[in-house]
Amino acid sequence: PAGLGQPARQSSNAGYPTPPTGQSATSNSSETELQALRQERELVSKRFEQINSGNGGSSQSMTVQSTPVPSPSSSPIFAPSPPRYNPDEGLTPEQIRLRDSPAIAKVTSFNSGWGYITLNAGSENNLTQGRELAVRRGGEVLGLVKISAIYENDSEAELIGRWRRDLESPRPEAGDDLLPYPLF
Repeated sequence: PAGLGQPARQSSNAGYPTPPTGQSATSNSSETELQALRQERELVSKRFEQINSGNGGSSQSMTVQSTPVPSPSSSPIFAPSPPRYNPDEGLTPEQIRLRDSPAIAKVTSFNSGWGYITLNAGSENNLTQGRELAVRRGGEVLGLVKISAIYENDSEAELIGRWRRDLESPRPEAGDDLLPYPLF
């Protein structure tokens, strides 16, 4: 077909290419639409210049109708918002410090038969055999453990104190935090 493979011809249309001859009606309608958009852009630009120069472009003044704004007390839109949630409300300063203290390791497993946990830190993390750690879940300390075996990147620790004997208390779980002990 004629015009295929040929570059678009340049016309006097402000430097924009025109489609080659032989294009479909869709191309012609696109060109017409593009021309209309260019004219609209030019009109908007002229109007913008008139407004910026102080000459509104018209001797008639524009009137703007205002809509009454409801007062804050008469509209449900302006109802007072509920109080914001404060995560520190009701907590003592010690509980806040406990909650915000960074963990030095995490529990990776718990053997309930032997009362031992494994943790994901070892000699590479400056842990030493015999060191005591507190087990924290959320903002609560569950109990204490003592490191009994230490390796390069993990360790084993046994439950100590009344926590070891009290089978009714919450038991350690994988993911619980381990904090240095004493805590503060």
